Amino acid sequence: MLKLIVLPGALGVRNASAFCLKAEALLAMSGLQYEIEYALPNKGPRGKLPVLVDGGLVVPDSAHIQRYLELRRGVDFDGALTALQRADAHAYRRLAEEHLYWAITYSRFVEHPDLTREALFATVPWPLRRIVFSIVRSGIVAEMRGHGIGRHTRDEIFAMGAADVEAIATRLADNRYFFGARLTSIDASLYAIIANIIQPSIDGPLKAAALRFPSLTSYVTRCEASVFGGAATGS
Repeated sequence: MLKLIVLPGALGVRNASAFCLKAEALLAMSGLQYEIEYALPNKGPRGKLPVLVDGGLVVPDSAHIQRYLELRRGVDFDGALTALQRADAHAYRRLAEEHLYWAITYSRFVEHPDLTREALFATVPWPLRRIVFSIVRSGIVAEMRGHGIGRHTRDEIFAMGAADVEAIATRLADNRYFFGARLTSIDASLYAIIANIIQPSIDGPLKAAALRFPSLTSYVTRCEASVFGGAATGS
């Protein structure tokens, strides 16, 4: 059976890592049997999660996991999409995962470090938890600066995040899913990102921006019910 290694749930979200949640959503959508194992990021071969284990094969990274499911397990997430629709999905996936994601990260690790430490690193004994979190947080802040978003002011970062949220809400409009009636892989990505803005017990400008659009809350609820509400998509 496939095994997906992810962070444990925290902050009121099924998984407080958008990429772990995306990977689990993809597996649930695939219809394949799988099991979940919870771990800290250092258990991943690249120091990050999620990781998919299929027998002796280890597949890190949610994008590679999707590709593996498609090529090696014959899962057809996007077969009905046109080339133009695939391009549309690719652009919005990049917007969410390579830009909006960093505004979420800033909100957690810069704006609310204590809450984030206690929620995401609760399994690490105290006082080691404070030391481990400090090391992780320093690395993340450096990554944000390398990305570029960390070089902006707080107000600028949240304004950019709010613009991303509005773009997603506008594109979704009143659609059931991104491309209408059928779930596709872009829904796994967007659901995971938006859920990690709306659902966590962290208030702030980014969450307020998302809650301006009731359609986003409905979209998350609908995706969660459709993806995880079935009887036996995972174990």
